[in-house]
Amino acid sequence: MEETPPEREFKTLMDVLRFLQGEGFSIEKTKLYQDQKSGLIRYKKGQPITETEVLAYVTRVELEKTDGGSPVTAARQLEKDNAAKRALALELMAQKREMVALQLAREKKKLVD
Repeated sequence: MEETPPEREFKTLMDVLRFLQGEGFSIEKTKLYQDQKSGLIRYKKGQPITETEVLAYVTRVELEKTDGGSPVTAARQLEKDNAAKRALALELMAQKREMVALQLAREKKKLVD
């Protein structure tokens, strides 16, 4: 059974803000903090925010990208990109396991010979 890489988590609202701005969303610190106070994004100090919650927030408040793209499309594209990254990580882990198994088989053969 394949291990799923852990979901990305953000420790603070500032981490969320940097992530969203880095992904091209038009959002300022004051809006994010106001939305947190009104319950649009769930965050309690000391508890991480998952990427799933951040993407749900993007869709919930219909954040727009600075290039004018559709917020729903942008959030879905982010989800697809992240799913693709997780799939590649799983594939890499499987390949590493195969390499280790081959190395163990070679070592075992050396011990028998």
